Amino acid sequence: MIGLSSRTEEVLRIVRAAAPNWGSALLPSRKVDSPFAGPHRTSRLGPGEDWGDARNYRSGDDVRRIDWSATARSGSVQVRDTIADRGMRITLVIDCSPSMHFGTNSLTKSDLALAVAAAVTTVANKQGDSVAAMIVRPEGLHWVGPGSGVSHTNVLLRTLSRSFTTEGPASFTEGLARAASHASSSGLFVAVSDYHDPGCDQALRRLAAQHRTIAVVVEDRRELELVPTGIIEVYDPESGEQMVLDTDSPRFVERFCELANSRRRTRDESLRASGAEVEHLECGPNWLESIERMLAGRGR
Repeated sequence: MIGLSSRTEEVLRIVRAAAPNWGSALLPSRKVDSPFAGPHRTSRLGPGEDWGDARNYRSGDDVRRIDWSATARSGSVQVRDTIADRGMRITLVIDCSPSMHFGTNSLTKSDLALAVAAAVTTVANKQGDSVAAMIVRPEGLHWVGPGSGVSHTNVLLRTLSRSFTTEGPASFTEGLARAASHASSSGLFVAVSDYHDPGCDQALRRLAAQHRTIAVVVEDRRELELVPTGIIEVYDPESGEQMVLDTDSPRFVERFCELANSRRRTRDESLRASGAEVEHLECGPNWLESIERMLAGRGR
């Protein structure tokens, strides 16, 4: 992917090498009503997203299924049925707001969110499931429609990697609501954010009432504790606010940790109360193992 940082390229390379070997209890494929059926697409015709072969029009066929190109070529009216899809629809909702650029260890929260997206799409492809994505950016929401396979995955990850920005607010709450409006049936939603957006727990509650929803909280240890480094100037890229902090002051550091941990507890309580499953991932050295544990269902 041209234009990505070397660290982001390395994160994607690591995930793509590891994820094909992972199993997943977190992303189980939809069960079908046969002891011999697997998680893959059936050849049976029925409701779905992919077109089958063209055939002659028969009385009673839906005129919306007429294939006009095939009709022009054959000289007779041709229709196409759709292939019934036995896979599950997985929808990623990814926060690309400026706060996701924060990180003080081996990677940023945005790198970790991209790694989660890469892992989910890789496992979904192996299971025959389709993946869509609602990308929440300061310049507006961007919808990547459902699909599967290497080409679709590359488009999704390339679009996501280029959407993280360092300026301007973005509404994850609106992204959750809009993602729900694209759902045609019950499916799985994986919502990845640092969950700093006030009110997003209510949007998550509405989403979880209709769909299985996993709230993946990405965070960095330095958001909860300070290292004494003297007088520092900090800048909030979403609000534009600037502050000067004395990190050598024990009283200030203690108060900062109290507020940060209190805010984290309140956030986690509201997320759990929403009905979503909650997973925590940290920007530390064991980030890859944490994603694998999450997909295997061992993180809860």
